[in-house]
Amino acid sequence: MYPSIDPACGNKEINMATTIHPSSVVSPGAEIGEDCIVDPFVIIDDDTVIGDGNRIGPGTHVRRHSRIGNGNTFSGNCCIGYEPQNITLDPDNRGGVVIGDGNTFREFCTVHRSTEHPATVVGDNGLFMVNSHIAHDCVVGDRVTMINNSVLAGFVELSDHAVLSAYVAIHQYCRVGRYAMVGAYSKIVQDVVPFTLVDGNPARVYGTNTVGLRRASFSTIEKSTIKKAIRAVCRAPAYTKSALEALEAELADNEYVMEIVRFVAGSRRGIIR
Repeated sequence: MYPSIDPACGNKEINMATTIHPSSVVSPGAEIGEDCIVDPFVIIDDDTVIGDGNRIGPGTHVRRHSRIGNGNTFSGNCCIGYEPQNITLDPDNRGGVVIGDGNTFREFCTVHRSTEHPATVVGDNGLFMVNSHIAHDCVVGDRVTMINNSVLAGFVELSDHAVLSAYVAIHQYCRVGRYAMVGAYSKIVQDVVPFTLVDGNPARVYGTNTVGLRRASFSTIEKSTIKKAIRAVCRAPAYTKSALEALEAELADNEYVMEIVRFVAGSRRGIIR
């Protein structure tokens, strides 16, 4: 198990070369794994668990109820597990933050505690660039990229391999599908269909995220089928039930088409077209 850390421990070795700078303050109730580096002026609160191989950069603050996996990097001045920006809620009746493995949080990133769910969740191997913000109750998948100043409001779902360009703002309760890419400065108030390229204010679909699919080694046939499905759904009239039924009848054996069908059918806010 992880040890309890003396806040005045300085740079002495803890758990196989874990080091804590003497200017940092680490609660005795924090649990820190092996091979971690805690840089100057870090604050780690009580009731936090930090796994192995993490680098906690200078000025970072990890608040209570935060659970951090292995091999993450917090470059500096990150705020993890802060209270939600919602003044109507009981401050003592809130959840926590759960972060997976291998993520990079660049300077001034913020991840807030949940309000209704057990935790705000961040998956594995994501890249969160300067000033990106993940609000309360968000669920963020694996290998996502949030470029500088992109922000998620509360209860947003950001699926695996999604990319948000600079200054993108996602409205609360919206979903962004897998391998979708949203262009810079876009305002997102409805769901972004998987595999699409979305841009503008108001945002609209400009086609398939061909670059993302190529980099992910999708085959030519797969990309062509996905493109057909996106056209059928995003170029259809506002009422898409018939388009979904036609896709399902024709391509029910294609996992990517069915992913699009399920995503659109499950939308509560409607989809960007």
